[in-house]
Parts: sequence; structure tokens; C-alpha cells
Amino acid sequence: MILSYNGVSPQFGESNLVAPGAFVIGDVVSGDYCSFWFNAVVRGDVHYVRIGNLTNIQDNCVIHEAHLTPVIIGDQVTVGHGATIHACTIQNRCLIGINSTILDNADVGEGSIIAANSVVRPHTKIPERTLMAGVPAKPVREVTDEEYQNIIGYANRYRGYMSTYLDGIKGAEANLFLPLPVRQELPRLEGRE
Repeated sequence: MILSYNGVSPQFGESNLVAPGAFVIGDVVSGDYCSFWFNAVVRGDVHYVRIGNLTNIQDNCVIHEAHLTPVIIGDQVTVGHGATIHACTIQNRCLIGINSTILDNADVGEGSIIAANSVVRPHTKIPERTLMAGVPAKPVREVTDEEYQNIIGYANRYRGYMSTYLDGIKGAEANLFLPLPVRQELPRLEGRE
């Protein structure tokens, strides 16, 4: 479901998918070929959410910002099932593992992997291409070239899955998948960058 909040509606790039049960609310802007899977919630109500191209937000994820801190997610990011992303930045080509949590003002460096069930504490700055794991998450090692290429592969595969869903929609099922307006220039909101 796509909902406006305080007069601001989500805006989407080319060929996005919002699956049934997913909620995208308020000041959320996504790039091209993004997907929001079943029961994901992306709330742009107290600040903004920006999501780059070819990024997939998988089933049951929660993405929310804080009063003074937006959520920024780069290109070709996979946010695994059940992950919680709160008021932080995730750079390009990252893999956020299943049920992991990334907290306020964390900055996940490009090409990094956050292992499943890990918790990234507030204000953690993760260097590029770092594998983090644990509660709290700690550096394990550098991401290999093969793992880095796999991150890009996940993003491309999810674009394919999204296309398969969109191509196969017929009849009554078509009403479950929402037609998405293409992104337009957002109005500037007072107190927001």
C-alpha cells in the first residue's frame, strides 16, 4: 500500500514493485528497478527515506528514520528478510543479512556484508568491503571479490524476480500490485535537507 503522510507521497523511479502487504509511506523516494516485497514497511514520516537503483527490500523488513536522521540506502543493496534499518546510511552494493538490525547514525561502507541476525550499534562506521557479524556486530574480515560480485548478482536477480511478478499479473491479481507513479521533483519541506 502506498500512503501519503502530511501531504507528501512516496515517489518511485522506473519499474518499481510494491508487493501485496507492503507499506511505503510518506517522504520515500526510490530509484529505478526497486522492489518492496511482501509485508515490508518503509515509513518516511518523521524524516525522509532515499533508496537508490536496483535495491530490494525483502519480506518483513522495517525501514524508519529518526527526527533528525534520514535513512539513505544506495544502489544495488539487498536488505534481507526481516531486517530492521533505522536512521542510518547504507552505501552502494551492500548485503544486509536476514533479521539483522542497523541502528541510528550507523554508516555501512560500500560493498559490505552484515551477517544474518547481527546488530550494528548506533554511530558505527563500517569501512568499505567489510564483513560484520555478531551482537554487537564486529569486523570479521574483508569482503572477497567473489562475495562482492555476488552482492551485485543478488540485485540483478531481484530485478528479474520483480519483472517475473509484474509480467505474470493477470485478472484479479492485477489489483494486488499497485501501479506506481514515476518520481517527480519533491517539494522542499521546511527543516529538512
